[in-house]
Amino acid sequence: MSFSASWLALREPFDHAARSPALIAALRQYLARVRGENIRVLDLACGSGSNHRYLTPKLAGGQHWTMVDNDAALLALLPGGARPGMPGEAATVLETVCLDLVDGLARLPIGETDLVTASALLDLVSEQWLARLLDMLATRRPVLLLALSYDGSMQWQPVLPDDAWVTGLFNRHQRTDKGFGPALGPAAADKAARGLRACGYTVTTAASDWLLLPADRVLQQAMVAGIAEALGSRPGGASGDAVRLRNWSESRLALVAAGRSCLRVGHTDLLALPGSGDRG
Repeated sequence: MSFSASWLALREPFDHAARSPALIAALRQYLARVRGENIRVLDLACGSGSNHRYLTPKLAGGQHWTMVDNDAALLALLPGGARPGMPGEAATVLETVCLDLVDGLARLPIGETDLVTASALLDLVSEQWLARLLDMLATRRPVLLLALSYDGSMQWQPVLPDDAWVTGLFNRHQRTDKGFGPALGPAAADKAARGLRACGYTVTTAASDWLLLPADRVLQQAMVAGIAEALGSRPGGASGDAVRLRNWSESRLALVAAGRSCLRVGHTDLLALPGSGDRG
């Protein structure tokens, strides 16, 4: 599946604010110690490049990024070629690859990569796709950083009577096929962590929750609209559920418009280093 450039731009500052600085510090330390001054990075489902923009200034040394997505229009938004680093910033080389990660997973250059990374991808993939990726990682042993996997938690303030009902329906919807087969949804980070530990990786996880305040009306409105659209199109929904969902949506949007709504959306960041053991 693909997302619009406008949605990716809207969420980017909240993604960046949510990410775990402790995991980034551990990643940087490991790469500097084990992989050397120049690293090769593979960014899966890179979209318009948010993950690259976040990580590039935080990683030391020269960087060669291979940006992979199935949306050529999003890839066209990315700068290509080499760019010398500014003072205090790493030099980078960026190349783009238009590839369907379902059919093209085996063609990824994981064996030539020091760091495999993705943002807001893991909860969309299937257990079978994840198993295929883990098989590749088990033999080629790159570092893995998977950011912003949705964990099933949405906490609205003030609370409406149907908030929990809507979240439950949405979490079930998140387990439907997003293009990779039945999606892992909220179970994704835990499933990946267990699989990576079985492959001999040291796994560290950290919360990376979105926190939307009353002033963040546009993203809250987009969230309500997206949830309502997703649940309204699900098969087997009863007509009474449609009315209930519309009432919830209208009530929540009224609170957002009045500057009275806050939202915390739970996410998990995962760092996996070649080794053994785990830290949660």
